[in-house]
Amino acid sequence: MRSATIIFTILVTILLCGIQAVNAGLVTYAACQSGCNIAVVACYAAAGVVFGVGSVPICNVQQGLCMATCAAMALTPTP
Repeated sequence: MRSATIIFTILVTILLCGIQAVNAGLVTYAACQSGCNIAVVACYAAAGVVFGVGSVPICNVQQGLCMATCAAMALTPTP
């Protein structure tokens, strides 16, 4: 009976550690998305275009690559 309690405690601890890691991954994802948006606005400004009004293909490609990298961060737990 005592060993079952110890095993249960260990499993609950592992589960709680996993939940915290996933939450940190989502915060990292949100910060990464914000960084991508800041970078694309700067790219548009460097091209002399207002973001959302005109289209600068190279800025759009870079934003897509940045956002794809962020998507991988959402799946990677961060302690």
